[in-house]
Amino acid sequence: MEACQAWIGGIADVATISSFIVSLSMSWRVFQRRNSSGVEFFPVAATTVCLQAWILYGGATGDSHVMWVNSLGFVVMIFNAVVHRTFSSRTGPGLYLAVTLVLFGTVSLASSAQWLGRIAAACAVVCNLSPVRRIKEKKPLPEIAAMTLVTCGLWTAYGALVGSWPLMASNGLGALVAAVELAAYLRMWRSCVAAMDAKLILTRVPGVSLRACLHSSSTTTVDRGHLAALKVVLQTRGRMFQSTTAAATWDQEK
Repeated sequence: MEACQAWIGGIADVATISSFIVSLSMSWRVFQRRNSSGVEFFPVAATTVCLQAWILYGGATGDSHVMWVNSLGFVVMIFNAVVHRTFSSRTGPGLYLAVTLVLFGTVSLASSAQWLGRIAAACAVVCNLSPVRRIKEKKPLPEIAAMTLVTCGLWTAYGALVGSWPLMASNGLGALVAAVELAAYLRMWRSCVAAMDAKLILTRVPGVSLRACLHSSSTTTVDRGHLAALKVVLQTRGRMFQSTTAAATWDQEK
């Protein structure tokens, strides 16, 4: 049993660190668009505060493992927060986060390890629930949701093995929310694909009909004209998906 606990705990550590690295995709999205409107800031802020809480708890209990893992994530999330606010016209949310981190660090000096642990657990619940805002605003981040599902699932299993109900409950909640976010993304993707397919039926490719292109693509002999037409159709489909997603985000921001 102890070997199994150590094995799952080790994998959960690797998944946690990987999830921090994957979260950099938020900054990449913002940087590419030079606009942070497509990425919600609240989950970034909630995760940053949660990681700080666990760092303070690890320092109070002398747990270096908790400290270094969460310190790595804290640095990554601070970077994400800075990039997000750099490409945003609103300065308030970033200022509120900075004030919260300073006040939290100051108050923790007079707090016991037990209270810091309770605060960290409460922050973990808020952090795991924060993607609900992305789901509500129809701005899911599938790669982050997938990593969260894996990471929280592993920590839920680890909590069950060691008999830690708080660990199991908070991470089980995170896994559930991540699964809902992935389902929301798949639903949006299917809706976009259906809309694009309806438009592509009317798309004309010079020299070759779409029906002939699709028919020839299923046979063993496909001429170059049909392949070129199919390539144009697929490229058009990709552009339409991007424009549809961007338009939806813009409409929500307005």
